[in-house]
Amino acid sequence: MTERQSAPQPLVDLDVSVSVVLAEKIASLEQVLELRPGAVLEFSRRHESPLDLYINHSPVGQGHAVDIGERLGFEIAEVDGREGTSPGPLLS
Repeated sequence: MTERQSAPQPLVDLDVSVSVVLAEKIASLEQVLELRPGAVLEFSRRHESPLDLYINHSPVGQGHAVDIGERLGFEIAEVDGREGTSPGPLLS
């Protein structure tokens, strides 16, 4: 199958989980139990770093958060190591 070739029709109708991850860290149970409203979690990732894109819990790319009117969007910068630009929102 070439890069732009579509999958067989029964497969394209399947729903998949699409997630964008800001950051992750390991915390002790004690730290988790101490979480309260107003608490601030610190991560090692810098705030300008690209966010990670996951499909069905598997990492597939990176990009940046964008505003789409009053809604949050995600501009894909890289998919499986391939960089490029998106023509616009793919999922709504």
